[in-house]
Amino acid sequence: MQAMQNVYKKIEPFSYYGVLGCFVALSFLHLLTGYADNGDFSRSVGFIFEKPAGFSSMWPAGGTGEWGERFFSGWVDNWVFLSNWPEIRKLSSISTYKPYLLLQAGLSKLVGGQNADYSVILGSVLSRLILCVVFISAAYHFRRRFSSLPAWIFVALFGVVFVDSAWTAFLNSFYEEQIAIIFLPVFGFLLLRFHENKSARTGFWLLSCATLVGAAKTAYFYLPALSLLFLLSFLSSRKEVVKLTLVAVFFQIVALSPVYFGRYGEINSYHALYFGALKTLSEDDAASIRSVRGNPVARECIGVSAFDPGGKECMKTLRVSYVDVAALIGSHPSVGVKMLFESFNEGRVLDLVHLGKKIKNSPNFSDLPVFNFWPKIFKHGLNFFVLLVLCFSGILLIRRNGFVNEKERSVLIVGVFLAVFGFTQYLVSLGDGFYEMAKHLIVGNYALALSLPFTFAALASIIHRSFSSKAVLKSEGPEVIPPQNR
Repeated sequence: MQAMQNVYKKIEPFSYYGVLGCFVALSFLHLLTGYADNGDFSRSVGFIFEKPAGFSSMWPAGGTGEWGERFFSGWVDNWVFLSNWPEIRKLSSISTYKPYLLLQAGLSKLVGGQNADYSVILGSVLSRLILCVVFISAAYHFRRRFSSLPAWIFVALFGVVFVDSAWTAFLNSFYEEQIAIIFLPVFGFLLLRFHENKSARTGFWLLSCATLVGAAKTAYFYLPALSLLFLLSFLSSRKEVVKLTLVAVFFQIVALSPVYFGRYGEINSYHALYFGALKTLSEDDAASIRSVRGNPVARECIGVSAFDPGGKECMKTLRVSYVDVAALIGSHPSVGVKMLFESFNEGRVLDLVHLGKKIKNSPNFSDLPVFNFWPKIFKHGLNFFVLLVLCFSGILLIRRNGFVNEKERSVLIVGVFLAVFGFTQYLVSLGDGFYEMAKHLIVGNYALALSLPFTFAALASIIHRSFSSKAVLKSEGPEVIPPQNR
C-alpha cells in the first residue's frame, strides 16, 4: 500500500500538468473556429479595413450569393486594409476593443509583411496566449496553495470553459465581446491575488483590467464601480482606501465613455419597451394597457424589432425612453418579474446557431463534445443552478465562525464576484429588450461559467479540510484524562 502511495505521489503532479497541457493544446484547434459577421463588424473595424479579402465590398448587394456568404455562412480570415489606416474619421463608436485591434493589426503587419492582408487567425494568437498564460498561472497558483483535489477541480472546470467554442469562436471575429472573454479570467486572477496580499498596487491593476473590460461595450460600463465594492473593506489603510476610490472614480468615467458616445439609445429604449416589457404580456394584458405616461401604446409595434421593416415605421412615430419602461414596471410590477424570468429562459441559449463558425475549405472542430459542453448544460438551466450556488457561497462568506479559512475565502470571493457580474448582465441586457438577447448574454453566461471553477474549488477545499480534520481526531482517539486531573 505504501509503495502504491509513493507511486501516486510521483505520478500525480505529472498528470496534473499533463491535463493542463492537453487543454492548452486543444485550445489551438480553435484557430479554425470563428463567428460570421451578421453586419456588426463594420462599426468595429471600419476605421482599419476596407472589406474582407475576395469580396467586392464591405456590403454586397442583399439577397445575392456573395451577401449570404459574407454575413452568415462562415467567417473570413483575411481582410483588406484601408490605404491610410487607421482613419479616425471613420470611427463609429468608442470601445477599448479598437486600440486592442490596432495592436493586433500592427502585429499582423510585423509578421505578415507590409503588403499582406490582415489575418484574423494571426491576430487571435495574442488573445490565445493571454488566456493560456492566465490559465497556467492560475493552475500553478492553486497547485501551490491548495491540496490536490481543489486544484484538480479548478483545472478541469476552467479547462472546459477555456476550450468551449461558444466563447472561443469570438476570438476569430471582430465582436467587441472578445475583450471580456480574454480579460475576465485575468481579472479573476488579479482579484484572487488582491484578496491574498491586500495590496493597493494589485487593486490598481485590478481596476485597470476592469476598465479595459468595462469600456469595451456599453453593457459592461459599471464594472469598475462593482469591482471597488469588492476591494474597499479589505484595505487596512485609510490612505489606500482614498487613493483607490479616486482611481476607481476616474476609471469609471472612462468606462462610461461608450455609453456617452453611443449611437443607439433610441433604438435600445424602444426595444426595452416594445420588444421587452410589453412583449412579456399576453394579448389580453397588453390590450388593457392603453397608455404609458400618457402616451398611447401602439399595439401593432409590440414584438416588432426596430430593424424589421415595420419597426422602422414604429421608430418614426414613437418616442420612447427608459423612463417609460420604469413607469410601466412601477404600475405593473409583474411585468418586471416576467422580464427577469424571461431573460433567464433566454439565457439558456448559448450557441449562436444563426452565425456560421466554419471557415471556407477548412476543417472545423467546434461541434466535438469537448468543445460544445456548456451549451448543452446551459440548455437545462445552469443559470438557475449558479444562482443557488451564489446564494450558498454568500452565506458561507458572511459566517464568522472560522468555517472558511482565508485561502478558501479569497477563492470564494472571486467566484461570487464573477457570478454577481454575470447576473447583473441579465438585468443590463434588458436595456435592449429581448432583441438578440442570446448574444447580449454571452459575456454574462461566460462569467457564470467562470465562477464555477473558483467556487467549486473553494467548496472542495472546505469539505476536504473538514473531513481530514475529523479523520485525524478519530485516529487520535478520545482524550484520556489522568486520574489526578479528573
